[in-house]
Amino acid sequence: MRIWLSPLIAALLAACAHPKTTIEYAQGADINHYHRIGVLPFNDRRGHGRQISTAIGEALSKHGFELVDTDQMLKVYSKYRPDPETGMGISELTEIKQSTHADALISGAVDPTGLNAVMVMVDTDLGDEVFKATLYPLQGRKFKDQQEIIHQIVGLFGDLPTPDK
Repeated sequence: MRIWLSPLIAALLAACAHPKTTIEYAQGADINHYHRIGVLPFNDRRGHGRQISTAIGEALSKHGFELVDTDQMLKVYSKYRPDPETGMGISELTEIKQSTHADALISGAVDPTGLNAVMVMVDTDLGDEVFKATLYPLQGRKFKDQQEIIHQIVGLFGDLPTPDK
């Protein structure tokens, strides 16, 4: 009976464990290649998308990245609103790069249920994903508020290398 009970307890504990934040880098991606970054407003049905984006911009700036002006990025965003399924095409990214001089764009979304958040960095030359981070609440099953999301996203930038100037 004890032999059967131990694996059962281990399986139950694993099922209760919280997923951990993951960062997936594209093969050959070099964060040092990107100097000027545009941060798009996060998709957050609770209305905190701009606050999250502002915090990301501040964190990037502290780590030596140059940012596209927020007003300029919002103007561009309203013109080239990405498709939720397919994102932006290479022609839109090319036009964004020409008007903002951004090497990459960061966008993201908070799951409407609060179970996770996703942040993606896309190269404006090729349209390739540079990295994708999936964040989960540290405690509990849902993010308690946008501050928890911001705290986790900003914490990710401590792991990123600073750009070569």
